Amino acid sequence: MTLDGVKVGTIAVYGPGRTLEFSASFSGSPLNSSGFGTMLTAAPWAVFRTPLTVVNLMDSTNNGTTQNSNVPGSLFNAFHRYRIDWKSDVVAYYVDGTLVSTHTNPPTADMRPIFSDFLPGGGKEVFDWFRMSPYAVSGTFVSHVFDAASSARWIDLQTTSEVPDGTSIVLETRSGDTAAPDETWSPWTGLSGNAIISPSARYLQYRANLSSTDPSLTPALQSATITYLAPCVPETCNGIDDDCDGNVDNGASLCDDRNPCTADSCVDGQCVFRPTAGVACDDDNPCTTGDACNTDGRCAGIPTVCNDDNACTADACENGVCVFKPVAGITCDDGNACTDHDACNTDGRCVGTGLTCDDHNPCTADACRDGQCIFTPTPGAACDDGDACTSDDRCVESPPEGVSCQGTPTNCDDNNSCTVDRCEPQGCVVPDNGEGTADLPPQGCGYVSQSPLMILDGLPAGSAIELAAKHGGFTCPTASTLCSFVPPIPGVDCDQPGGTLGGEQECAGATLGLNLTGTGSLAGFSRAISMSVDSETQDGPRTLGDPVQSFPTLLFRLSGQITGDPDFDLLRITAGTDFGLPSPGQTTLTQAAGGQWAVDSFFDITYRIDYIGAPGGTLTGMSGSTTGTVRFSTGGRQCVHTPVDCDDGNACTTDRCNPDTGKCEHLPVVCDDGNECTRDFCDPDSGTCKSEPTSDATCDDGNACTSGDVCNADGRCAGTPVLCDDQNPCTEDACLDGECRFIPISGTTCDDGNACTQADTLFQPGQARRLKLRRR
Repeated sequence: MTLDGVKVGTIAVYGPGRTLEFSASFSGSPLNSSGFGTMLTAAPWAVFRTPLTVVNLMDSTNNGTTQNSNVPGSLFNAFHRYRIDWKSDVVAYYVDGTLVSTHTNPPTADMRPIFSDFLPGGGKEVFDWFRMSPYAVSGTFVSHVFDAASSARWIDLQTTSEVPDGTSIVLETRSGDTAAPDETWSPWTGLSGNAIISPSARYLQYRANLSSTDPSLTPALQSATITYLAPCVPETCNGIDDDCDGNVDNGASLCDDRNPCTADSCVDGQCVFRPTAGVACDDDNPCTTGDACNTDGRCAGIPTVCNDDNACTADACENGVCVFKPVAGITCDDGNACTDHDACNTDGRCVGTGLTCDDHNPCTADACRDGQCIFTPTPGAACDDGDACTSDDRCVESPPEGVSCQGTPTNCDDNNSCTVDRCEPQGCVVPDNGEGTADLPPQGCGYVSQSPLMILDGLPAGSAIELAAKHGGFTCPTASTLCSFVPPIPGVDCDQPGGTLGGEQECAGATLGLNLTGTGSLAGFSRAISMSVDSETQDGPRTLGDPVQSFPTLLFRLSGQITGDPDFDLLRITAGTDFGLPSPGQTTLTQAAGGQWAVDSFFDITYRIDYIGAPGGTLTGMSGSTTGTVRFSTGGRQCVHTPVDCDDGNACTTDRCNPDTGKCEHLPVVCDDGNECTRDFCDPDSGTCKSEPTSDATCDDGNACTSGDVCNADGRCAGTPVLCDDQNPCTEDACLDGECRFIPISGTTCDDGNACTQADTLFQPGQARRLKLRRR
């Protein structure tokens, strides 16, 4: 097989414990790989390969982390034998039987044998043969017939082979004088050392019987060389010295007709065969007994009689064993009064169509006796009441009805007075997609979280917000920026083969229903939020048409967010393996009546919740990012906890559920800006506080040195200042605490009203004063 710019591999994938061997000539061109993998575009793999810049051949193992090793020696443009042992703890690499490296990161995912030449038009990769364990316990190789051109003495058989411990090769030969082996040839005979024991003849054939006690090892026969002498031929009864030993017609077996019922002899160059009647023999028919020679020189026995007294079998002796082959469709009688239309089936049994005795009560044992239906109550027996929200179903006697199936209801009480608890019995059932399987994700079904998602980071100590979630309403989106591939027909067909698990990948839009419940200091906070999300899931391979199809799955990507919410400026949820948030799962499809499939599916989702509280809401000033893991699954008997709806439709009340009583409380929004010059109220349309000025209203501006205080048009309280003036320029006039104060100011220039004075200044009692007289 020659590869040039192509990739080949098996459809089937296999797990660890496999050995892959092949003979190949690598050209040394870059980016070529041969070994185990899925598509070689991503992990996992265990291969011999060439890098982008080729120096020598490498071996490489990747299970999410990579180990590479250089293979010593120059191996390009020549055939070598390569071997990869993929075990659960290591991957070992061999070249021409020599161990070249051992890697300790073996992949655990299933892989296929795969061979790739990446660049077309460059060097070509040529392969001679491939094989993969487990090897058969035994096998046989039969050579072509060797022709010596005349009768020959066959001397020895020399071989070149590899025989690992626990394996073996046993060689045998046979010879004859006809070009095609027939009954005249000698039987298969083993060698004596390397010496050939088969008698002289013109033709020789050998066979190799190979065996192994280790399914990961196999012997290999590489070449065989036969030595012989010619042209002397074996002696025959013909009056000629055929074997050149100087004697004519010598030897007791010259006239052996291989018939045990004749006495053979060579007389005057002619073979004579005389019947030996009565001599015990073997007629080579295992289905006879008492074989003896008759007067015609033939061996004959008494035929074995085979009869099982069963009308539904054709009786015969084959290879000495009585064989009773079923003959289907023949009318018969099974001796059972509770059946009719009796006929022979393919198992050689006479069976009829049973009388249907079914009272549709799981608590009775229904049976037919002597052609009559009998229904026997089975109190205490396990049963199924058909209600997924009950468990430990048992048959209970309930007179006068008789006996019925009753179960213990599932307890869904979450001990939270502010939630309405119920059990959801409905499982997930979807139609067949016309290909013997069901499309995923299952449209019309939902995945319910088995425990709540949590918001913890950024909340008050001891508080949390629990989010009970349901992921459903799956659709094929007309456009998605989240998927890693472009859907074949957006809005109609959103899945295609591929993905990291080797099955399919699906793109979907959906709704994530969230019921939020606060705890701790946030007790009483409850919300129901619907968030649009985009997602991509990936599946492992499944067998179309199988009645039960179970395969691994994973949530590859999921993202959704809301903004502008009364409690959240931002609430974003992210999940998926491709985002570094491992989210593996498993899905089992079970064929149901009416061409439908029951979907039992789960994902262990690692999620991250980022949030920013909205101003004026319950979470004002709070923000954070919380990571956790939760299982989402389909199927019935799932508890659903719906928060009590306390919304009274009034934007001017703060609504909450009292966690102690479970009753709704509606507290009026308090609007008071502390200003007596405004009328404060809650706007019923927006739920926000507003204020209106109350002009001309009497008020108190808090200043004792004003009077007549009233509210102005700007919503401020203002009064008329008190006037304090004693008409004295030598005092500082002021109002303090509602009283006028006149404080003397010494040295201040003034006018005492006397024209006969100059440099008038304030004079306080007790202060010396110098008078300067002025002559006029």
